[in-house]
Amino acid sequence: MRKYKFVIFDWDGCLAKTPDLLLKAFKKVLLGQGLFFQDEQIVKYMFGNWIGGLKYWGVEDPMGTIDRIKAELEEAKLELELYPGVTQTLSRLKKRGKILGLISTGYAKEVLPYLKKTGIDKYLSKVITGETFTWKKPDKRILEEAILGLKGRKADTLWVGNSMNDFVMGKAAKVETLIFYPQENQKFGDNKLLDQEVGVRVITDFKQILRIAT
Repeated sequence: MRKYKFVIFDWDGCLAKTPDLLLKAFKKVLLGQGLFFQDEQIVKYMFGNWIGGLKYWGVEDPMGTIDRIKAELEEAKLELELYPGVTQTLSRLKKRGKILGLISTGYAKEVLPYLKKTGIDKYLSKVITGETFTWKKPDKRILEEAILGLKGRKADTLWVGNSMNDFVMGKAAKVETLIFYPQENQKFGDNKLLDQEVGVRVITDFKQILRIAT
């Protein structure tokens, strides 16, 4: 079995249940404007493309709507939870001598307080946040920058993401990639694409990482 010295995690939808909070914020703001959308419509057309999705559905004042969604999301983040097994898994990996890192496209001021609040900041040697890079996923340079920040090597690194973009980024960077995809995340989209992709490794229980990152 392959040995890994470094393990790098994605934040949104991988360690933290932020997609659920985002969906809730979208629905609340849009409903407040008298607009009702199915969860599938919001995920398909608006996640990852806020402006374009709102314009597609003819939502008036899309920029103002986004501001309200962001404000609602900030309040909702008080309810932020980690996926089951995250804290225990990070703790055990750290005890095994693994060097752990985190990638988030969010800004430090949005992410760091929650790392501290949940207590997992003490397990992470490096946190790469959105203001430190200009690339968009799945640009491999994001992952390469994180490995560089840990003073690691690609051959010794396991990248743990939660989406097709994360898989594509890992593949492009030639870094071993693991996709965490619990059943509760399937409504957010990529399960069919992941099922069709050759070579993708998917786990549904976060603690399964412990059997892989030996």
